[in-house]
This record gives sequence, structure tokens and C-alpha cells, in this order.
Amino acid sequence: MALLVSDAINAAVDFDQQLDTLEVALQVDLTESERQIETLEKQQNQLSQLQLARFHTLSSIKHLYLGEFEQALFTLDKALLFKPDNELMTQISMYKITANIGQNNYQQAFQLLEESLARIDSYDDSKIKVNAYIRLMNVYMELDAFEEMLTTATEILSLNKGENKKNECYAKLYLPVANLKLENFELSASQFKEAELYCNKHNFPLIVAMAIKGQSHVLFETGQYQASLSGYLDSLERYQAFKFHIEIHDSHAYLSEVYFHLGDYDQALTYAKLVEQLPNEPMNLKGKKRTFHVQSVIASKQGKFKEAYQYQVQAHAIGVQLLDEKKVKENAYQMVKFDSAEKTRELNKLVQDHEMIAKQRSILNNEKSASFMFSTVLAGTVALLALLLYTAWNQRNQFRK
Repeated sequence: MALLVSDAINAAVDFDQQLDTLEVALQVDLTESERQIETLEKQQNQLSQLQLARFHTLSSIKHLYLGEFEQALFTLDKALLFKPDNELMTQISMYKITANIGQNNYQQAFQLLEESLARIDSYDDSKIKVNAYIRLMNVYMELDAFEEMLTTATEILSLNKGENKKNECYAKLYLPVANLKLENFELSASQFKEAELYCNKHNFPLIVAMAIKGQSHVLFETGQYQASLSGYLDSLERYQAFKFHIEIHDSHAYLSEVYFHLGDYDQALTYAKLVEQLPNEPMNLKGKKRTFHVQSVIASKQGKFKEAYQYQVQAHAIGVQLLDEKKVKENAYQMVKFDSAEKTRELNKLVQDHEMIAKQRSILNNEKSASFMFSTVLAGTVALLALLLYTAWNQRNQFRK
């Protein structure tokens, strides 16, 4: 009886709904999402194979937010064990690309990207394509492929047509990000504002924070430091609610430089120290370079030339490291392109060899056919001559008689 009651309770639990709720929580409240992940972990034995694959995929997002890339890859590999469908498989691949980029494993990231692109192109369902392109845009941003990012965002808006609000929101955000990186500042500013209004209307607060920060980036890049300050502070507060460490640290770095340009050196150093104490992990390097440079200039202005020199040396060292990583990234990309071209060349050669063999067979068949026809004609000619000879011989005998 107790077993029957237990089964009835399990049957009443809608785990798909719980996973949907978790996916939403990951976009609005990281603390709440952690609580939901803990709850679902205790119920894993009641989930189907596909639900388990989705659960581990969603769990990996938390690790990506926290910059725990190795743990994210481990969780995504677990998701692959439960036979995910095409759509989920694409999501897993994209998240694995992001995690590999976070670890500077560019060769692996590009190989996964190539496989994912081939998989996306084979889909007939536009909804699956849109979901795949959303993940792809994030990868393009990590790889500084902003032209491709702009094209993909435009394609998503064309395919989605406002049907899926979340995907529409993401596309509306990534579009101005690409334009910002391509220095289309005026267009980018208006698109960031449009993304903020749309995503706020449809309750995607994390993307709203990104859109607000994006508007501040435009102002920062155009030298409007005072105007950019409020947006950086606003978005920082929103990121802190999510415990979105990567964006929090990046915001601290930008605020340090903004306050420096505004002449508030105390505030600039306060934010710079927050970044300085971070570990030397790939995701922190750009922010640390920015703040080391700020601290170097401030120390120089204060007459602390030895301290200024030390900060400048650290900033330069990180700059060299970032440049080396960029070269590694480009080399990895070229290597994958070469491998792809080589595979294409080998495939083309196989196709050409196949076509040549087919032509040789065709020629051989034609020769056999011609030989058979010649033999047939020859045999007919011999038979005709034999008949004529017999007729002539018969007529001769009749004439002699």
C-alpha cells in the first residue's frame, strides 16, 4: 500500500515543469536555482533519461556563471551519457565550447564548433535552428568573431519572428554587442536600449542587466565617462543578485577606470583592489590588466614611481599573455580550417576517384557492347554468305542438269 502511494506521488510530480522552472531561475536568481538543483539532485532516480540529460546540462550553466569550467565540462559529459535529443545535444556542444574557451582549449573549442555547425545545418526545424544559433552567438563572441555574430543575430530575428520571447531577447542583446565591437556606436546604443525595454517587458532581468551595461560600454568607448557611471553601478547591483562572478569582476574593472577618468582616485583604487586580488585565471586577465594600468598611473601621479613601475610591469606581462593567447586562438582556428580543408580535399578526391572508376566502367561496358554487336554482325554476315553460297551452288547444279 505504501509503495502504491509512493508511486502515485512520483507520478504526480511534473519533472519537466521543474526543469522549466530551473531554467528560468538560472536567468533571474542564481541562489534560487542552486536550491532547485539541490532538490532535483535528490530526485534523480525518478527522472527519465532525457530529463537527466537536461538536468545535468542546466546544472552546468551554474558552473559557467561561477567560472568553474572544469566542473562544467564534467557535468556536460554526464549529460551526454543519457542520450540527449538533437536540440539538447546542440546546447551541450555550445556549452562545452564556452567551457573550453574559458580554459584556453581553443583547438578543442574549434573542433566542437565545426561539428556543431554541421549538425545545425542538417536540421529542418527552424525552432531547433534558432535555439542552436543562440548558443552559437555566445561562442562567436568568445572568439571575437563579431561579423559572424552580427549575421547570426540577424538570422535569428528573421527565423524567430518574435515567437519565442527568450530567443528574441537574446538576439536583440547580441545584435548591439556585435555592433559595439564593430564600432557602430550610435546604432549599438539604440539597439541596447531596445533590448533593455523588450527584455524587461518579458521578465528576463539578467539580460536587462547586460543591456544596461552595454549602454554604459557605448558611453565609455566614446569618452562619456560620467554618463556611463550610473549604468555600470546599476548593472553591477543586478549581477550581484545573480552571483554572476564573471560580470561582477568585469564591472569592477570598468568602474575602476571610470572613476580614474573622473578624478576620483580613492574609488578607482577601491574597485581596482577588488580585481587585483582575483586569481590569475583566463577570465580575470583582461580586468586585471585594466586595473593594473589604472593603479600604475595613479601611483605615478602620487609620486610612487617604484610602485607605478611594478604595476606597469604586471600590466605589460598580462598584455603579452593575452596577445599570446590570441595567437594561440588564431592558430587553432587556422589549424581547424586546414583540417577541414584537408578533409574536404580528401573527400573531393574520393568523389573524383569514384567518378573516374564509373567512367572506366562505362567505357568498358561500351567496349563490351560494341564487341558483342560486332560479333553479332559478323555471325549474321557469315550466315548470309553461307546462304548465298548454298543458293548459288544449288542453282549451278540445277543449271548443269
